[in-house]
Amino acid sequence: MTHDPTLKHAHRDALIALSLYSVMGLVFFYPVLWGYLISQTDYLFFVSPWSSVRPDDLLRPANPYIQDQTTEFLAFFMAAKSQIWQGMWPLWNPYILTGTPLLANTQSALLFPLNWGHYMLPAGWGFTVSALLKVILAPWFTYLLARRLLLAHSAALIAGVAYGFSAFHIFWLNHPHSNVTLLIPLCFYATENLVLRQGLRQVALLALVTAVSLLAGHVEIAFYTAIACAVYLMVRAIQEEQMCWRLGWQFGAAYVGSLLLAAVMILPFLEFLSVA
Repeated sequence: MTHDPTLKHAHRDALIALSLYSVMGLVFFYPVLWGYLISQTDYLFFVSPWSSVRPDDLLRPANPYIQDQTTEFLAFFMAAKSQIWQGMWPLWNPYILTGTPLLANTQSALLFPLNWGHYMLPAGWGFTVSALLKVILAPWFTYLLARRLLLAHSAALIAGVAYGFSAFHIFWLNHPHSNVTLLIPLCFYATENLVLRQGLRQVALLALVTAVSLLAGHVEIAFYTAIACAVYLMVRAIQEEQMCWRLGWQFGAAYVGSLLLAAVMILPFLEFLSVA
């Protein structure tokens, strides 16, 4: 067996890119190194009943523009954490109205891997860990896609920064929107792989990435991504003269597989929609 020096260099470049983005992420979130949280919980001091105990030196919330992280998502994770540690599956949120679905509320994104820290870390730290990982992984996934499309190392690095640190991604960093946008480059990467190397492994990769995007908490963006990948597949297939039933069936099989993998949340969500 011979070693491919080109592949070895590609792996080295990918590790260099990951290291660079990790340093950039730590610099971007340098207060975390001093023990600060990426949190919006001080917003509660400006609404009743917590406004009555607001510290005198707190004049405005750190982020006055988005409150869902504190008023919704943190509450979802705290309710889920309590049930999980009691050995229960977090299906129901008893704290909203007379009770509402928790897992079936896809925005809770309870099964998204970057949210698992909420169940093991103190309140607030789960957002800090997931946000840091997003600003590292989103550029890196974009870098991998750019290299898969044969862009040079330097061009791929710039593409990663442009996407991972874009205004949309940073603004929605602790919302389910960015859970899905984090994975968009990987969805296109897996689709490109399927065009060039049809086979079970490529189908499995696309199914896995798509399933995770369905668990990420924003099914609308996941749906748009699926449509975009389908269009991309057709364009690339024409370019590569790969228009055949086999490619279409494999792409369809990947999405059926993704629905099966994500069924633990998708099926309760569809039932929720039917009675909402």
